Amino acid sequence: MKKLSGRFLLSVGIVAGCVACQDNDVKPVEAPPSTKLDGTYDVISITCDYPIDLDRDGNPSFDLLAETHEASHTSRYYLEFKTEIYDRDPDPDFYDQEIDLWIPFTNVFKDASGDFLDVKYGFTNLLARYRYDETTGNVSILRNLGNGEVVSGHVISEDTLSMQFKAYFYSTKGWETLPLNGIYKRRP
Repeated sequence: MKKLSGRFLLSVGIVAGCVACQDNDVKPVEAPPSTKLDGTYDVISITCDYPIDLDRDGNPSFDLLAETHEASHTSRYYLEFKTEIYDRDPDPDFYDQEIDLWIPFTNVFKDASGDFLDVKYGFTNLLARYRYDETTGNVSILRNLGNGEVVSGHVISEDTLSMQFKAYFYSTKGWETLPLNGIYKRRP
């Protein structure tokens, strides 16, 4: 019995010592996120997972820019990665990483009776918070901040990215949420 109670007391003492040494107010310092992607990327292509007929000409295509007649305006559709560092003494720095993804935006025109007249396209911005993992080359989305949805991204090569996102478009089927894949190349 004496051996058992001695071991028990020793175990309780070790546990109590470990608990006393812990400081619950100390948080582990998070390593700064990678800023390797920071910069602007020009669109190479934006494709849908299936053929779409956004221009209502009866000829569906996988090519979003062709269907919106925006292929000649590709400079409006770019991708930007930005990192802001906020110094919060005495706490560690806070890192805010944002994706700005500019894509065509649908404008539907109807007459006073509500009958369809035409579709025109402008441009809009999908916003998201992200983190980039240099070891896997993957872009993880932490939170979307507006219409549409940035789903994920992946580095194809040192200066080229693939981004997956969803956006709303008006087609011959009415309003659709399209699963899209954009290829972007870093601006020199």
